[in-house]
Amino acid sequence: MHVYTIELTLLNHLFYNTENSNGVYTAPFIGDLALTYALRKVLVENWETPKYRRKPFYQEIKDWGFYVSVATPVDYTYTEVYTRNTLFNVDGFVNTDAITKSSKSPYKTLFYTQGVAVGSVFECQIFSREPLEIPSVLRVGNGRETLVSVKERTKKPDTLWLNIFTQKEVFNNLEKVADLIQNEPYEKAYVLEQYVLLKYISPDTAFKIMEDSLQPTNS
Repeated sequence: MHVYTIELTLLNHLFYNTENSNGVYTAPFIGDLALTYALRKVLVENWETPKYRRKPFYQEIKDWGFYVSVATPVDYTYTEVYTRNTLFNVDGFVNTDAITKSSKSPYKTLFYTQGVAVGSVFECQIFSREPLEIPSVLRVGNGRETLVSVKERTKKPDTLWLNIFTQKEVFNNLEKVADLIQNEPYEKAYVLEQYVLLKYISPDTAFKIMEDSLQPTNS
């Protein structure tokens, strides 16, 4: 199996929703699912995810032969807290009818949002059955609006984060994972339904997990 250590640097602010508390908050990591899909889009010419599904079909990742670990923070800062109000604007133009009606309504669409700021740095590893040509940029975040520079490094990270959800739903590999992390100083963090983080796994243990996870289906 081929393993690439990657440094990611945000070229735009990064927004995605990991917490709702009088607003939306972006946690300082980049998800493995988001990165794996972003890499797939770059590697496969003219590939597009289906326009509509009732729910994501993450199991398709098993057939792609590669996986990107959760990108962990190396050096990051947050953006300022932004106030958003979607009630008064439609496609960039003031909606006077909405403003008039809002004065009679107890419900507002005012909320706060905070992201991870441009220039923040993350690291991850790419695991692949076959050699890959690593791209120089990827797009992630809400609406793929965030451009991320990609730089290959030779030094392994001290630890990696994996996603328990991915190991269960995509690779069906939780029993093997449980066996391999017995002596690891790991920590679990529930963020969202599709992001249950397994933190502080050694690169060697992560390699063993992914070597098993990325075995061809017919093997």
